[in-house]
Parts: sequence; C-alpha cells; structure tokens
Amino acid sequence: MNSIPWSAKLPPMSPMRAFITVGSGVFLFIFLGSALVTYLMPEMFRARARVVAPASAHVELLLSSKFLQEVSQHLDLPKALAALYGQTEPLEDRRVENLLRRSMQVKRARGTNLVEILVYNRSAAEAARLANAIAEVAAAQAARPEGSITIVEGAVAPSAPSRPNKALNLALGAAVGLFLGIMAGGVGAKLAVGFEGPAPKVE
Repeated sequence: MNSIPWSAKLPPMSPMRAFITVGSGVFLFIFLGSALVTYLMPEMFRARARVVAPASAHVELLLSSKFLQEVSQHLDLPKALAALYGQTEPLEDRRVENLLRRSMQVKRARGTNLVEILVYNRSAAEAARLANAIAEVAAAQAARPEGSITIVEGAVAPSAPSRPNKALNLALGAAVGLFLGIMAGGVGAKLAVGFEGPAPKVE
C-alpha cells in the first residue's frame, strides 16, 4: 500500500493566498482581542483639584492616615461606602483609608508650590467630589506649622473617562496585529511553497 505524503492531502494554495489568509487571520485575532478586552474594562474617571502649598509642606502629608481620616469624616465615607457596597454597618476606618489612598495621587509640579490632587473613580461626579473634599480639608488646616494650603482650582466632573484609553489601545492592537500578521503570513507563504513541491521539469 503506497503511502501518500501528508502535504499532498492539503488543498493547493499559492504563497500569496497563504500570506493573505494567515496574515489577515492573525491580525484580526490580535486586533479584535484587544478591542474586546478594552471595551470590557471598567471606565475610570479622573478629577483634578489644584492647591498652592509651601515648599516646606510635604505632599506625603495628604496621604497620611490622619489626613485621610479627616477626609473620611468630612464626607462621612464609612456610611456612604457601606451603602455603595450593600452593607448595613459602616466600613472600618482602615478600609476606608486604603480605598482613598488607592484612588488618589498627589503630585507637586517641579520647582513650584503648585500641587495637583488627582482622584480616580467610576463615577465622574464622585471623583470631583472627593478631589474637592481633599483640597478643602487640606486648606482648612491653616494651623499647620509648615504653612497654609490654598485652593487655586476646584475639581469638575470630567466629561470622558481617562481609563481605558480606547483609541490608544485600539491603535496598539492594530500595530501589534499588523506586525504579527506579516510575520505569520510570511511563514504561511513559505510553508505553501513547500506544500506545492518542486516545480515540474520541462523536457
């Protein structure tokens, strides 16, 4: 019984057709996968408040446990967050503190007294409310020995989410998909040449 080479069982395909078929398949797989992941990610809004703080005032103070507890009390966050999570008892202060710290950033512009307070939240209005509350509590502590803090710009509810960056993610997905598609298409074209076997001899 004569054995038939496995490559001979495959349908004939020209190198160009193999390049286009394999390359476009890999491109679509990568691009559509990145698009799916992007649109499944939860949207996060970023609100920004700005304050002027003396150079001697360390911005780390705005991330301290004592300061975050004051913000929590100012907004009654233990009860508000408990209602958000469907709990009847107020959240523990430590848990509220950790949630606040993970959702905010404090950055000083290099060489200036300007400090940015950034807050991320799934709600645009809540992000702005938290950023303004942090700035207000900081400004209310006028007796701080290193100097007072003054609000120069209040936070407003952002109109669009900052995360995920859909345009950037889709562009990266297209670029990576195109690169890998070309590479895979080249491999497919080479394999197609091998499947076709050597060209017939002309006598």
